[in-house]
Amino acid sequence: MMVVRPSDIHTYAYCPRLFFFETHMVRRRGVLEKLRLLLGRVFHKLFYLYDLLRGYKEEVELSATMGSVTIRGRADAVKKGPDRLVVVERKSSSPPARGAWASDVLQAAAYAYALKAGGSEQPIEINIVYPGATRRLLFTSDLASMLAKAVDELVLVREHGIVPAPKRGKRCLRCPYREPCELLDQYLYADEVYEPGGWLKELNVIEVDDAANP
Repeated sequence: MMVVRPSDIHTYAYCPRLFFFETHMVRRRGVLEKLRLLLGRVFHKLFYLYDLLRGYKEEVELSATMGSVTIRGRADAVKKGPDRLVVVERKSSSPPARGAWASDVLQAAAYAYALKAGGSEQPIEINIVYPGATRRLLFTSDLASMLAKAVDELVLVREHGIVPAPKRGKRCLRCPYREPCELLDQYLYADEVYEPGGWLKELNVIEVDDAANP
């Protein structure tokens, strides 16, 4: 059974075309990219003791089946409260003015789905923790459907090499695949064929749920 990691879902939601290139055009990471990954790991480790003192379990391994795939990964932190489970996803990037970045929410939703599939009957609250701000929202059936759609398309891209839609914006300026991506568009007829990920083009931010923010 194919394994899909929440980080794969994050990449796909951030830009479906980026996921395509990272899957089918494997390249060596540059020094700066390796450094950013290392700093990211250090960033998460800094909160280890802080989370333990607050009753969170750190880096919880979670796994669940979704159709023909297994979603498997480590949540940054999980806590069982009196009336809900809380799953934490930490980010070193800045938050949007309102809500949370869609890619961050869908990554955290994968962990919430695994908790729910594991038999949890409690509501599951997702906390996206940015520097200086925490965005809270509940894992709902709508969010589960959005997650399932992203996973279904991700599988098509990975298994069959179907080229998905790009998510254009400032992110393109620092994308290592910018040139081949733009060249690829010259040979595609986006207005005439269905592109997986097209629904993600305008989905940048997901609003928080008032029920998770008492």
